[in-house]
Amino acid sequence: MGSLFSDNSRFGAAPPPPPRAASSFLDEDPPPRMPPPKRATALKFDAELDLCELDDRDRPGPTWSGKGRELSRSSLVFRSRRMCHAGRRILVAVHLIDDKPVPLFGRVVSCEYDGDGLYRVELELQKPPERTEVGEWLTKQGRR
Repeated sequence: MGSLFSDNSRFGAAPPPPPRAASSFLDEDPPPRMPPPKRATALKFDAELDLCELDDRDRPGPTWSGKGRELSRSSLVFRSRRMCHAGRRILVAVHLIDDKPVPLFGRVVSCEYDGDGLYRVELELQKPPERTEVGEWLTKQGRR
């Protein structure tokens, strides 16, 4: 049996591991999970909103009302009687006290039933489209 099967190697290399001692990638712990991306801190936002959905040609559709709930640098949350499908683009006119409405625009990220016939809609804010129809819709909301 000699030095071929002994643990003492004459050549300076470590002996091979015994059979079935090697582990597979399935035995290893999974890599640590990345922390979820930090959301911007949302502030309570209580304002009357006029909302409309833009079609494929960036033309405003029918207007409905909603109530603001949360506002951050990148998102707006509002409650509305109308359900909005994810991915739809919404134009918002925020009515502040004694001022013309402030325009906001965003894409629907989520829409969940919130009770009492109202839906909680979260928008990811984006730059509004540069269309004359959008400007006309906004000026019409200011006359109310």
